[in-house]
Amino acid sequence: MLRKQVANHWLMGISYQHDFLDLARNEYKWGNIFQFGSVFGLVANLEYAEREKAEVSYELGVQFSF
Repeated sequence: MLRKQVANHWLMGISYQHDFLDLARNEYKWGNIFQFGSVFGLVANLEYAEREKAEVSYELGVQFSF
């Protein structure tokens, strides 16, 4: 995964993965973490994969760091 600190409180990452199983699968993932202060953060990720059909998933969440 490639990660880059885009702004003071914004971390962005992208990744690519290829699975070599019986049926090959290519996966592209784009992730964001928005940090509010030193403890609280908002996580937003998007994933696109191709196997026989296109697969799309997303993730929204809250992050706490101690």
